[in-house]
Amino acid sequence: MNPFNLDPMPPRLAHPHGLDPSEPFDRDAFQRHFCRRAEASAGRWRALLVGNSRWHWASFRRDRLIDTWDGEPWHGELEAIASNAGPIAAASVVPAVTDQLQILAQGGAAIDPIPLAAIPLHDLYGTLGIDRALAVWGAGRVHGFPVLVIDAGTALTLSAADGDRRFLGGAILPGFGLQLRALAEGTAALPPLTVPRSGFDDLPPRFATDTAAAILSGVGYGLAAVLRDRVAEWRSRFPTGAVVLTGGDGAALRQFLRAGEELPGPAIVSDPHLWHWGLRELVYPEPPRP
Repeated sequence: MNPFNLDPMPPRLAHPHGLDPSEPFDRDAFQRHFCRRAEASAGRWRALLVGNSRWHWASFRRDRLIDTWDGEPWHGELEAIASNAGPIAAASVVPAVTDQLQILAQGGAAIDPIPLAAIPLHDLYGTLGIDRALAVWGAGRVHGFPVLVIDAGTALTLSAADGDRRFLGGAILPGFGLQLRALAEGTAALPPLTVPRSGFDDLPPRFATDTAAAILSGVGYGLAAVLRDRVAEWRSRFPTGAVVLTGGDGAALRQFLRAGEELPGPAIVSDPHLWHWGLRELVYPEPPRP
């Protein structure tokens, strides 16, 4: 049994959201087309990942990352923003926005929606979130295959690929912030808490003596226990395989992971730019980084 193949496995499709799964994705033609437009803007282009709660942006000059920023979801300015500063390579996990990106691209806007079929990993399945596929592809290209990606976003996801770039599956569970919100919204007296993006000044004790600390202790050490179990299983199969932590809650989770016993194998690497690297490796591919 593959311990990472924990997602429901529907029939495999090239990509979801109503796009024709029988139509192959011509990666070489896409790269030539996109790079021509980027070179018309002195090599400038932008990357957009539409997430569940935020829109994540990055600007590039050819294969060099220039800047990153996050924004709230919005729709009306996409067409205008696509008319300057180079083309946009866009990926979305929100079906309604995916459809809008397709409409804008068909209307001639300088936006290239990236389908799941564009990601050069084997054994992807149709309902897999393209954010997970991009993160695994970027992590593998930069940090090496095999690779296990822990993405600490709204959902905490684990996604793995072996040395042959076969997607092995993974797991999805409520993220740190989502669990905190669920406790605040689903109870009468528990307080709302947030996860600092830079991490906590001090970790709560395992046996806390006030309510806020007890919540953070339960969620933080609980998530760390799940991750330690999965990383140990990964190391049993791939002793030298990379483990890369990313996502907005990554700094906080790393603190809780470090509070326990040392994990076997190479250290867990933190890299906040995995999806940036995933899109870069599709647009301006380079030899794999060591």
